[in-house]
Amino acid sequence: MVNERITEDFVRTHFKTDGLFRNIKFEEQRTKNKFIKELLGKSSKTLSGKAGYPEFIITFPSVIDYAIIVECKADIKNHQRKDSEGKNPEKYAVDGVLHYAEFLKKDFNVIAIAVSGENKDKLTISNFLINKESSDARELSDKELLSIYDYLNIFEKKETAEKLKDENILIFASELNDFLYNYSVPENERATIVSGILTALQNKDFRKSYPLEKTPQELVEDLLKAIERVLRGKKLGDEKIKVLLGEYNKISQSNNLSIAKKIRNKETGEDERNTLLRDLIFELDKKVFPFTEYEHIGYDILGQFYSEFIRYVYGDKKLGLVLTPQHITDLFVEIANPDVDDVIYDSCCGTAGFLIKGMKKLLDLAGNKEEKKKNIKENQLIGVEQRSDMFTYACSNMMMRGDGKSNIYQGDSLSNGMKEKVKKHHPTIGFLNPPYSTSISELEFIYHNLDCLDKNGLCVAIIPISCVLSQTGKDYEWKKKLLEKHTLEAVFSMPDELFNPSASTVTSILVFKAHSPHQKDFETYFGHWKDDGFIKVKNLGRVDYHGTWNQIKDKWIYNYKNKKEIKEHSIKKCVNAENEWCAEAYLETNYEELNKELFELEIKKYILYKELKN
Repeated sequence: MVNERITEDFVRTHFKTDGLFRNIKFEEQRTKNKFIKELLGKSSKTLSGKAGYPEFIITFPSVIDYAIIVECKADIKNHQRKDSEGKNPEKYAVDGVLHYAEFLKKDFNVIAIAVSGENKDKLTISNFLINKESSDARELSDKELLSIYDYLNIFEKKETAEKLKDENILIFASELNDFLYNYSVPENERATIVSGILTALQNKDFRKSYPLEKTPQELVEDLLKAIERVLRGKKLGDEKIKVLLGEYNKISQSNNLSIAKKIRNKETGEDERNTLLRDLIFELDKKVFPFTEYEHIGYDILGQFYSEFIRYVYGDKKLGLVLTPQHITDLFVEIANPDVDDVIYDSCCGTAGFLIKGMKKLLDLAGNKEEKKKNIKENQLIGVEQRSDMFTYACSNMMMRGDGKSNIYQGDSLSNGMKEKVKKHHPTIGFLNPPYSTSISELEFIYHNLDCLDKNGLCVAIIPISCVLSQTGKDYEWKKKLLEKHTLEAVFSMPDELFNPSASTVTSILVFKAHSPHQKDFETYFGHWKDDGFIKVKNLGRVDYHGTWNQIKDKWIYNYKNKKEIKEHSIKKCVNAENEWCAEAYLETNYEELNKELFELEIKKYILYKELKN
């Protein structure tokens, strides 16, 4: 006897294990969506005029007029009728799902999926797209179940797919940290643990074996062996592998992960059998690693989650790090505007965010030239990081983007020995977010970054705005030294809460041209880039809630490239070390444009901000 429940279970499992499952509404053989309920009110496949529902209905809370429906049949003979037969929505999966789509297309764009068969490896699947404005269903070439991300792209909702992906990553990073907190795993261990697991999961044998019954100590041993196999497979070199394994070996010293037989759950107050590491691996395997199956962007999503998780952990101010937001690393690349032959250098590379964005841009420019792509990965990305933990995260982050041979060095980027090593690569673009509030001026880091660049290379750095306002002290002295050797091309004042919650530092981006002394009559471009469109949302931090960032960024970059002077936004000025290097010092406020409507708009924006924050 055939069993349709088996077919349904294949579909259910496919979507429930999708990385974006938390972002959809998934309903079975009924719906609470009042619009769909009304449209299917007379859609029975028996043509009785009563209500009818497909096996599965998927909707998107953030996109009100898009739906995915699925109709299943156990026997593949009942997948699609022969041309000689008449329509029979009761008997055939294709006829059935298109029958329901006809009712829904009045108000919805629909993807209709017919699935038949009881053998997972021999399912017959048909995908159709039915647009509201079209009278016909278009059969897609895909003969398999796709990811939610891919279905959204079929709807031509790429921006929505990206937004859901990003929100999903932020939410899961937050949830994972809460999970580890409940089991008293210290902040400074969490990033190493997650980094190690994501590295180990790249080993197929480990992915298959970790669910088996093992003691915590046995599982840690298997994890570390898998990590080493992955690192050696990436051909990182013995010296680099030794440093990374030294960091990952700390996992074996974690009491709650690898030693204790029972652990206490803070949430329940109960002692439990210690399956913490296995559960954590399972969470990452099911909720993050499936993204690697997404064509073209899989490893980028994996790496993005990893970066967000580390940013969440190091958002704790006492850990002393200020990690650059993702959209700012993207902005740096737009400012630098590299060509395919540029060599990018980050002298305080942290988790390698700037290098990854730079690599992505260079690979895009390389097109289909495989030799050029290989050269980019092996020779055109240079990083230095002093902290062993951050060095580890940088290396693994690059590996998660399909790269493991980048020239990332562990050491002091200010030392002459390291600088000589970097200069041999002839970097042409420098990116930099130096450590803040240390005994070393942030401007000194910029000076040494520029020293490593070829003549006329470009350095883009983000530092506290207090540095560029200084008219006395060590920051002032470094301002003088910088202008003696290099040209200050531009300064951009950034949003006040850019680094929230990890730091309250107000920052500015500086752009220098290397080894070209600043001329007295040179006009530096100053931009007032205070509104990036991001707002603070509870549990997500600062996010592009209204989807305006790309438009804002494009406007900023256009104005900068063309040196546009715009009232209250940008201005060109000749400056020296004694001057304040910020737009606010030179822009005039236009009080004439202040009116009641603008005041009311700001009040509404503030009210929305308060609602989202709470």
